[in-house]
Amino acid sequence: MMATESGTQRGFNLKRTIWRWHFLAGIYVSPILLIVSITGAIYVFRPELEPLLYPDLLSVTRSETVVSLDRQVAAAKEYIGPDWSVMTVDIDRTQPSFPNGVVVQNSEYQVKTIYVDQYAGKALGELKNPNFFGVVLDIHATLMGGMIGRFFVELATCWAIFLTVTGVYLWWPRKFARLKGVWWPRFRAQNYVVVRDIHTLTGIWLLPVLILILVSGLIFSLVWGASYHGVAFVTDAYAVRFDPPKSVPIDVSTTASLDSIWMNANGHRELQRTSIHLPQHAQDSFIVETGGNLGASASDVLVLDQYSGDLLLHKRLSELPVMAQITSWAYPFHVGSVLGITTKIIWLVASLVLAFMPITGIAMWLIRRRPHTLGFPRAYEAATPKWLVFLMVMFGVVLPAAGVTLAVAAMREWWVSRR
Repeated sequence: MMATESGTQRGFNLKRTIWRWHFLAGIYVSPILLIVSITGAIYVFRPELEPLLYPDLLSVTRSETVVSLDRQVAAAKEYIGPDWSVMTVDIDRTQPSFPNGVVVQNSEYQVKTIYVDQYAGKALGELKNPNFFGVVLDIHATLMGGMIGRFFVELATCWAIFLTVTGVYLWWPRKFARLKGVWWPRFRAQNYVVVRDIHTLTGIWLLPVLILILVSGLIFSLVWGASYHGVAFVTDAYAVRFDPPKSVPIDVSTTASLDSIWMNANGHRELQRTSIHLPQHAQDSFIVETGGNLGASASDVLVLDQYSGDLLLHKRLSELPVMAQITSWAYPFHVGSVLGITTKIIWLVASLVLAFMPITGIAMWLIRRRPHTLGFPRAYEAATPKWLVFLMVMFGVVLPAAGVTLAVAAMREWWVSRR
C-alpha cells in the first residue's frame, strides 16, 4: 500500500491496525506500567521481608505458653489509650514468630494496628508511617497521587489487559509446530527481530500469570473495583460479613470472652490465619474469618453470638455467593501467595517481565525509527469495520476507565475530521 502525504494508508488491514493500536497504547502506559510492575514485584515478598526490616516490632520469641487473647487486647488498649476502640484481632498460627495484630479505630475513622507479643502479653507498638512497604504500596496503588493517581494506575491496568490480548493476536502463528520465532527467540537474527521475539515470547510464556495479576488487580481499583463491590453489596454477596445473624442480648452485662470465642470457633474449624471481628453494638456478633497459608484469603466464615458464644452460622467459601468467592481469591492471585513460595517466585518473574515489556517495546520502536521521524505506525483512511468498533465499545463498557480514554480519542478524531 502506498503512503499518502498525510502519513496514512489507503485500505484497511486488520493486523496493521491492531499493531498500531498496540503500539500507541504501549507508548502511553509504559511509564506507569514500569513503576507499578517493579513495586508489585517488591510487594510480593512483604510477609517474608517485613519482619527482617522491623525485627523489634514484627518478630517475637516463641514460647510454650500463650497469653489469653483478652489480656493481649487489654495490653493493646493500654498502649493506645481510651480514644480508640478495638475492631479486629489478627492471629497467624502458621507463623508462630509473628506477633498478633490488634486493629483499632477512633471516632475520626483512623485505623491502626497495634502488634502484641502473644507469649509475653505486652504491646510492642505500631508500624509508624512512612514505612518501606507502606511507601511501596502507595506507589503501586496510587503513584503517590491519591485518587487521581489511583485512576491512572487503573487506566494502565486496563490498557495492559488490552496490550496482552492484542499481543497474543499479533503473535498468533500459522504453524504452532515451528520452534524459532514461535516458542523460542531467534538470537542470531537482526537486532529488531531478537528484541521483538524476547518482547513477545516472554509474555506468551507467562500469559496465564500476567492475566491473573492484571484482572485480579481490578478488584482493588477505583472505578471497576468500586463498581464490583457495589454490585456485590446490592446483591447481598457480602451479607455474611456485613449483615450476619444478630446476637440476642439476654444479659448485656456479660459478654463472651475472646478466648471462649476462639475455643468455640476452633471446635468447628481448625483456626490458622484468623481475623476475629469484634461486635461494636448490642446486637452485633463475633465474625471469625479463617484460612491457611495457601488458597483463598478466607476459606471459612463463622458467626458467634456476642453473649453466649454459640455458633450462629458457619459458611465455607464454596457456600458463599460467587462474587464473595472471587473477592476472597483476588488478593492471593494478585500477590502470588495462592500456592506459597513457589507461586510467589513465578509472580516475581512475571512482574519483572511486565516491567521489561515497556523497555523492549521502546527499544523496538527506536531500532525501527528512521532519523528525524517519530516512527509511529501509519493510520488508515479506510473506515474501521463495525464489528471492530463494537468490540472496542464493549471493551470500554467492561473497563470504564479505558472507556473514558476511548471516548476522548473518539472526540479528538471527530474534531480532526471536522477540521
